[in-house]
Amino acid sequence: MMLLAQADAARAAGALMGMLCFLGVTLLIVTLVGTAVLMGACKLFNTMVHKPKSKNGVPMPSVGKAMGIIFIQMIISVVITLALAFAMGAVQARAAGGEYPTATIQLISNSVGFVALVGLLTAMLPTSIGRALLVTLLYYAIATIITVMILLVLVAALGSLPGTQSG
Repeated sequence: MMLLAQADAARAAGALMGMLCFLGVTLLIVTLVGTAVLMGACKLFNTMVHKPKSKNGVPMPSVGKAMGIIFIQMIISVVITLALAFAMGAVQARAAGGEYPTATIQLISNSVGFVALVGLLTAMLPTSIGRALLVTLLYYAIATIITVMILLVLVAALGSLPGTQSG
């Protein structure tokens, strides 16, 4: 009986370690991609105002600073999303039978993440709120385009797999 409990505990520990490794790698990849997108958004903004070194531009963050900005913004978004998910889950549990409000949670979380990124850019670049707002809009536009491209590649790849043809 004791051996079974030890085997179950070892299996659970292995699963937890695997999940933590996956989350760590995912966090690293998302941070690196977000950093590249943020730096691209700053560069695009400066190109749009036609004067990269003028007072109308935003300072280009270093890779380390951009990673810090994106990492802090991700932490804020995750905390807000989890808090909302727990709160909405409690509300849904009380209302038994209602739909889980995933879209509402994502809308609020993305809005808070947007405002957080504007605030972080204003404080950490430093730049004005208006410029930070425009850079954040460019950041979200670039991220959306990248996401759509990845989804299209996945749909094309999965659609060409045997047994996935609809008919």
